[in-house]
Amino acid sequence: MKKRIGALLLALMMVMSLLAGCGDSTSEDAEDTTDSTASDTTDESTDDSTEDTTTLTEVPDEAKADPIAYVTDGAISAGDTVITADGAEIPANLFFYWLTYYYNYYSYYYYYYYGYTFDVTEVLDEDEGTTVADNLVYMASNISEMYAVLNEKADEYGLTLTEDQETSLSEVLANYNENALLYYTTNAEGLELAYRESCQATNLQDYFYGEGGEYEPTDETIADYAEEQGYYTCRYILLYTADLEDDDDDGRAAQQEAAQAIYDALQDVSADELEDTFAEYQAESNYDENTDEYTFDSDDSLVDGFRELVETLEVGEVGMTDETDYGYFVILRLDNSEDTLAEIEEDYISDLYNSQIDEWMNAATFETSEALDNMDWQACFEKIIALQTAIAAEEEADATEEEESEDADTTEDADATEDADATEDADATEETAEG
Repeated sequence: MKKRIGALLLALMMVMSLLAGCGDSTSEDAEDTTDSTASDTTDESTDDSTEDTTTLTEVPDEAKADPIAYVTDGAISAGDTVITADGAEIPANLFFYWLTYYYNYYSYYYYYYYGYTFDVTEVLDEDEGTTVADNLVYMASNISEMYAVLNEKADEYGLTLTEDQETSLSEVLANYNENALLYYTTNAEGLELAYRESCQATNLQDYFYGEGGEYEPTDETIADYAEEQGYYTCRYILLYTADLEDDDDDGRAAQQEAAQAIYDALQDVSADELEDTFAEYQAESNYDENTDEYTFDSDDSLVDGFRELVETLEVGEVGMTDETDYGYFVILRLDNSEDTLAEIEEDYISDLYNSQIDEWMNAATFETSEALDNMDWQACFEKIIALQTAIAAEEEADATEEEESEDADTTEDADATEDADATEDADATEETAEG
C-alpha cells in the first residue's frame, strides 16, 4: 500500500521533486557519499587572507567549540535564537541540525541512486534565482517551525516523553560522539531537542487520535474512509506481453489463452478454497512472482484497465482484463484484511492530523533573526561540506591506525609464539642429549 506523506515529512520531498533529472548517473556502483560530495565544493574564495576551507584535513578547534559559529563565520552561535514560532524560541543548534540533516539525506540519495554529486549552488528557478541551498534553508525553517508549534501544543495538553522514549533518547545521545554531532553541525543539546520535539509530535497525535483519544476512529469511520478514498484489495496474476514484438500475434494469443485458462479454472473453485487456489496459480504463473495481496487507493497510478476491472468486481469475484500495456491480468477482488485496515487507519489519522497541523501553522506567527536572513548560505554550506570532509579524513586515519596497530599486535603475538616454540624445541633437544 502506498503511504501518504504527512505534513511532518512533506518538506523532505520538496528538493527531490525539484531536482529529479538534474544530473546524469556517472557511476555504476554507489559509494559512501562523504568524500564524493565534500570534495566537489563550490567556487573557492579569491581572498588570500581567507582560510581555504575546501582543503581541511583535520577538524579545527573552533569547530569543536561551536560548529555553528564556525560555519557562519561567527555570525550565529549554537545557543542563539534564529526563529521564533508564536514566541517559542528555536535555537541555532536545532535549526542547523535539520539543515545538515536534509543536506546529508539528499547528498546520499542522489549519489547512491544516480551517481549525482549534490550541488547546493544549482539554480532551480531562474526567474527567482532560487538555488538548492535556498530550498534546504526553507525546509530546515519549515520543519523547525512545525515541531516548535507542535511542541507548544503538547505542553498545553501536559504531554511528556514516555519512559521508553526517554530511554531511547539516552541511547541516541550515547551513540553520538563529538564527530557525529559535528557532522550534523550541532551539539548534544541540539540533537536532544530535535529528538524530544519529534517524540512530542507523535505523542500529540496519539493524544487526539490514538486509543482513548478524543477523535479515535471507529470501525465504521475507517470503512467509510476506505470507500471514500477508493481503497481496494486484490490478488492478481499477470501474463506478460510487454516484451513481445509488435507483430508477435502468436505470442499474444498464447498469453491470452493462458490467462483465459486460469480464469476459467477458477470459476469452478468453491468460495472457501478460492483464495488459496488463486495463490497457487500466482506462484506458478505470475510474471512478477507476486503472491501477496495488493492494496491501492485513488491516488495510486495503475495501468489502464486494472483499476477499472477491480472496481466492477464484488468481493470474492474473479475477473480478467483485456490486454493492457503489461499484458493480461487475472484478478481476484478481496475484502480488506485486518492488516490493511490498520494501514488505512494510519492514513486516516495522518490526514486528520495533517489538517490540524495546517490549521495551527496558519494561525501561528514566525520571525527569523537578522543574522539568519542575511546569511551567505553558499559560503556556509562550503564550510559545512569541508568540515564533513575533515571529519571523514580523521576517522579514516584513525581506522587505518587502529588496523595497523592490530596487525602489529598480531605480528608480536606470532613472534612470541615462534620464540616460545623455539625455546621448547631447544629444551627438548638438550634433554635428549643429556639422556
